[in-house]
Amino acid sequence: MIPIKEREMPHCSSRRLRIGLVISSLRAGGAERVASVLAAAWSEQGIEVILLTGYPPETDFYRVPERARRLNWGFVCETRGSIGRVAGHLKRLLRLRRAILKANPDVLISLGDKTNLMTLVSKFGMRVPVIVSERSDPRFAPCGWITRQLRPWLYRLANYIVVQSESVAGWARQTIPGRPVQVIPNPLVRPVTTSAVRKLKRVVGMGRLAPEKGFELLIEAFARCGPNHREWKLIIFGEGPELPALQSVARRFGMADSVEFGGLVRAPAAELAASEIFVLSSRFEGFPNALLEAMACGVPVVSFDCPSGPSEIIRDGVDGIMTPAGNVELLSAALGRLMSDSVLRTQLGMNARKAVERFSVEKVSEMWFDLFAEVIPAQVSTHTHIGKENTTHGAGVREQHIQRSGRPV
Repeated sequence: MIPIKEREMPHCSSRRLRIGLVISSLRAGGAERVASVLAAAWSEQGIEVILLTGYPPETDFYRVPERARRLNWGFVCETRGSIGRVAGHLKRLLRLRRAILKANPDVLISLGDKTNLMTLVSKFGMRVPVIVSERSDPRFAPCGWITRQLRPWLYRLANYIVVQSESVAGWARQTIPGRPVQVIPNPLVRPVTTSAVRKLKRVVGMGRLAPEKGFELLIEAFARCGPNHREWKLIIFGEGPELPALQSVARRFGMADSVEFGGLVRAPAAELAASEIFVLSSRFEGFPNALLEAMACGVPVVSFDCPSGPSEIIRDGVDGIMTPAGNVELLSAALGRLMSDSVLRTQLGMNARKAVERFSVEKVSEMWFDLFAEVIPAQVSTHTHIGKENTTHGAGVREQHIQRSGRPV
């Protein structure tokens, strides 16, 4: 338990703007990466950032930026039986509430559907405004019955709903009428280096080895065109429950020697930059970080036109190639075309690097600042570090979101 009295401290207009970021953990994942990147960016701009996490530091994959602060409110171990589970949920809510009170933020930002619901319940009766952020596509992402039922009602308690794409914004406006919705994409951390890298004849996929990523479709697509390009390899980076099944798929297509599984990597940008082609084979996305990072590395990309995100990132035929979602035959044809045409790969890669500048940390951070100015105008107006004159933090952020030393990625 966090030893503090359950009361709200009055805001002080003379202190720095204080942002509370609520997230379940800093494990490997898209939402966790975004939390780390934004915390680093805002901290460098003189904002006081407090990360409120459920899981302890020893579970971290991303590190807490040096200038940010962390409050670990702590999950309660699951217990058996209905009464035990209810008691566990209540303890978690109470601990989060006490952490919020201790942090005393000017605004709370919560990341992820379950965390959003917990935050809205825990802060009941407090004056602090809450911005909830959906990190996937709620129309397709699996969630429990309770989350599905409570989300439309509890989200009405939020001051703002942030989503990552226009298509999900449509869902939010229809499902939670009357609540303001803002589209803010994921921030892109520029790769430290992408030049003078020796390219390998390989196609790369990256992400959690889970059904929604569709890696078995990627293996099948590669198997269809692989015999005509025997010098090429397919490597899939990531960890997850689908690894044995995907290895079986590779063997079934006779591609066990041409398909590799690289696990988690410490420096994704280095692996991407060393690859000739990146493929996104997902069934659905929130806003694909790996796709952005590949394009930033100047790697030509092929992507299913899945919901949601890819169509708002890629201009088909200009800075990438889009194929209909789930269509293995057309995905294979696009791969074969790129593997056969080095000039096309170079052109798409050059265009891709330029195209994703609109998702830079600086530009995405400015979108958040505009939102803060609507939600907490008084606090933002007294924070002298907010504004376009303070968007030079990008270089420092590059290293701040990097994984903790000694932990494999």
